[in-house]
Amino acid sequence: MEKKKIIIGSGGIFNAEEASEKLNAGADLVQVYTGFIYEGPLMIKTICKGLIKKEGIKRSEFEKD
Repeated sequence: MEKKKIIIGSGGIFNAEEASEKLNAGADLVQVYTGFIYEGPLMIKTICKGLIKKEGIKRSEFEKD
């Protein structure tokens, strides 16, 4: 059985639009390390809310196993 490779988009992600660009380019996950350092932990909630609104992503998709 072949394992699926996971693609992580990173670099310059500070908001939902930038995260959306990475996801639309094929990323399965996004890494927000630098943005997290500069913006703080509230940034994660802001990005998630923005993705829910912009992409129509369901809240349950953020809670996958």
